[in-house]
Amino acid sequence: DLYFIDITNSAIEYVSNRSHYYFLDQGNLTDLNAFIQTTGGGFDIIIDDGGHTMQQQITSFKALFPCLNSGGIYVIEDLHTSYWREYGGQGTLSHPKATKRSTTEFLKHLVDPLNLIAAKTACADQSKAPKGIEETLAPYEKEIKGIYFASGICFIYKR
Repeated sequence: DLYFIDITNSAIEYVSNRSHYYFLDQGNLTDLNAFIQTTGGGFDIIIDDGGHTMQQQITSFKALFPCLNSGGIYVIEDLHTSYWREYGGQGTLSHPKATKRSTTEFLKHLVDPLNLIAAKTACADQSKAPKGIEETLAPYEKEIKGIYFASGICFIYKR
């Protein structure tokens, strides 16, 4: 099945028997939690091409990434909005600048947890790391397998 979240139904272009639409604010944690409870999670891929504000992108990631299946992919599009004031950045088109609270900065901070198992064990192959090491790690440290950036987009792969 396909699950779609949007603030209104005005942009719906795809309809099928497998489509399920939820109209909510992706920046509202209460709405996202209700969506998760209704659907049960267990998603293979999540594509955030929503409101593009820092608060919406980061809130959605924090709420929905745990609902991603192992081996799943979380995609955040339109990261260029991290550099524009009207979306939560500090800059303009002529002088783009991200803030410490921007989505791009949030994602950059996920890179360190990605490398912590190897850094803590001196074992680059995580499958050979000592048993029990994962129990000492925070959720992002043990759940993120890879992060890939391209122009305006980020792919976060779950272990």
